[in-house]
Amino acid sequence: MRIKYREMIFWIPDGVYPPAEDSFLLAEAIKDARGDKAVDVGTGCGIQAIILSKNCKRVVATDIDSKCKAAVIINSILNNVSPPEFRLGDLYEPLEPDEKFDIIVFNPPYLKEEYKVSIPESRWWSGGKNGRTIVRRFIKGLRNFLSPDGEAYLVINDNPPLEGTLKMIREERLNWKVINEVKVAFDKIYVLRLSLDYTQCFP
Repeated sequence: MRIKYREMIFWIPDGVYPPAEDSFLLAEAIKDARGDKAVDVGTGCGIQAIILSKNCKRVVATDIDSKCKAAVIINSILNNVSPPEFRLGDLYEPLEPDEKFDIIVFNPPYLKEEYKVSIPESRWWSGGKNGRTIVRRFIKGLRNFLSPDGEAYLVINDNPPLEGTLKMIREERLNWKVINEVKVAFDKIYVLRLSLDYTQCFP
């Protein structure tokens, strides 16, 4: 399968999440993002990593699925950018403990549904019983990898209500701002921009 986005084209192998409305919403949010070092967590076909490669000096792309490596390399060639460094693993697992990034992006599974082994593709959208299992892990670990002046971009929906996610963000002493949103069926999808909140670092 091939998918076009603006002037870009992406090859999607079987078993890899094909970019959809949430992917394109995030792509619009990060198209002008700049930094020395960026990471696309859960890269899939590599769409966000490749967009980041246009303005960032070094880009890392991570995914739990080894099939994504070939997609990232081929799509980099198709779009005339240097291939990001692919690392295999779950969420922050492939990153070094003291590694810092100026830009971190993540389009997580966020639907209220448990992963079904009988439907392998359900890992693309299954966010656990409350839809926030993976999102919570991302938010809780973000401070360890975001540079002091860095920005993170997170895709999320409003089912469960957005306020629950914002509560997690505030608990981790992070600033947030909604920078993109779109209505899809019965849900709204948002892109949140997150940064470190130094005003809450001290009691």
